[in-house]
Amino acid sequence: MLIIDELRALRQKFINRSSLKEKVFYQFLVNAPLSYPTENNLARVEQICCSVFCVDIPPKIDLTNLIEAHRRTQPISGIHYTENLIELTAMALQDPGLERKTLKAYSEGHSIRDFHILHVLFSDLGSNTPIIQGTIDEIALHLHKKSFPEKWKDLLLLSLEEASDLMDLYVIEQWYKQAMDDNPITHRTNDIIYIKSMLAQVVEKTERRVKYAIKIVSVLLLCSISYWLFPLIVRNWDQVEPIMAVIEILGSLTFTVIIIVAGFMPDRIKFLNSLREKIIDWVFRRKGFKRLELKETLDRLANQNEK
Repeated sequence: MLIIDELRALRQKFINRSSLKEKVFYQFLVNAPLSYPTENNLARVEQICCSVFCVDIPPKIDLTNLIEAHRRTQPISGIHYTENLIELTAMALQDPGLERKTLKAYSEGHSIRDFHILHVLFSDLGSNTPIIQGTIDEIALHLHKKSFPEKWKDLLLLSLEEASDLMDLYVIEQWYKQAMDDNPITHRTNDIIYIKSMLAQVVEKTERRVKYAIKIVSVLLLCSISYWLFPLIVRNWDQVEPIMAVIEILGSLTFTVIIIVAGFMPDRIKFLNSLREKIIDWVFRRKGFKRLELKETLDRLANQNEK
C-alpha cells in the first residue's frame, strides 16, 4: 500500500472513533473546517469548540458568555480546560493575551507534538521545547525547526505505527507534505509511484474487460451453435419423436455446459488464448497505446523506484 493510502486509511479510522471536539479541531488545523453541527444537545465545551473551529455559526450562539462560564468552571476530578489542548486552544484563540501564560505552561509541560501545534497557531508563543517522548515528537521537532533529516522515511513509517489520534495524524501529514514539497528525490519517487500505479491500472483494467467480453461472446456464439447443430443431427436419426425430444434437450444442455466451461477457460485453449491476446493488443492500439511498450515502461519505472 502507498503511504498516501495508509494516511487516508488512518484518517478514516481516527475520524470514526474521535469525539466531536477532536474532529472539528483537526479539520480546522488542515484548513478544511466543518459546518457547525445541527444537533441541539451539544455540551457547553462542544459549543465553544464548534463556534471557534467551525463555519456557519448560528447567530444565536453567545460565544463570549460560553467562554466566561467555562473559564470559571472548577476542575472536575483534576480535569480542566487548561490541561486540554483542544479546549485551551479554543479559549485562547478568542483571547490570546488572557491565556498566554497558560499556553506557554501547557506547551512546555506536554509533548512536542502539542508544543508544535500550539506554535503553529500562536507563532509568538516563545516557550521552551519539552523532552522528546516518541517518533511523532521527533517529527514534530523537525517540523518546528524546519529541518529535514536523511532518515525521514524511517521516521514516517514508524510514526504510522505509533499514531493513535487525529492530532498525531496531523503532524504526520505535515511531515509527509514537507517531504513531497521540499525533497526533490522524494518528489521524484512519489511521481514514479503514481505514474506506475496509473499505468498498471490502465493495463490491468483494459485486459480484464477485454478478457471478460471475449468469454461472454464465446459462450453466446458457441451456445447458439450447440442449439442449432445438435437438433439437426438428431433429426436425421430414425427414432421415436418423444425420445428424440428428450435426447435433444439433454444433449443441448450437456453441450451447453461443456461450451460454457470451455468459454470461461480460454487459457487452456491455445487458439482462443492467441485470439484473445490479439484482440487485447488491438484494443490498446485503438486507445493510442502499444501494450508491449506500456508493460516495458512499467518495468522500467519499477526498476527506477528501487534505485
